[in-house]
Amino acid sequence: MNKHFGIILFSILGMLLIFAIAGCSSESDTVSQQTKKTGVTKQTRSDKASELAYSYDHPHDETVTDMEKHKFQHQFADQCVKREINSYPQAKQNKKTLQKTCMCIAEYMMKDLTAVEAEKFLHENKNPRSLQIRFNNATYFCAKK
Repeated sequence: MNKHFGIILFSILGMLLIFAIAGCSSESDTVSQQTKKTGVTKQTRSDKASELAYSYDHPHDETVTDMEKHKFQHQFADQCVKREINSYPQAKQNKKTLQKTCMCIAEYMMKDLTAVEAEKFLHENKNPRSLQIRFNNATYFCAKK
């Protein structure tokens, strides 16, 4: 029995020693050698995490031109005024204030306008969910002014 206990204990200690040595090895030498050979650096976990944090976001390769943003701003403000007057006929009396508020909302929304949102709003006459959320934020922002 003592013989088996000694073998098991020796095996466990040997495995612990192997894991300790393997855990203490440095990857920096192999990474620098790989970088020298290929010219490509290894992507770290924080880089991957930051990349994943924006993976749901719109593609960054398409930009919205100033002309499209300007067109969006005025079309959205006009649509906002019409919608408010249709919903609340008494709002016609305060049309100037309503126009000012709607222009503030459109301007706030225009700042972060994506190419996809501009396309849907200007050409397909659709309001994507992202615009609806931004509209709520813009309304809150402009109401505080």
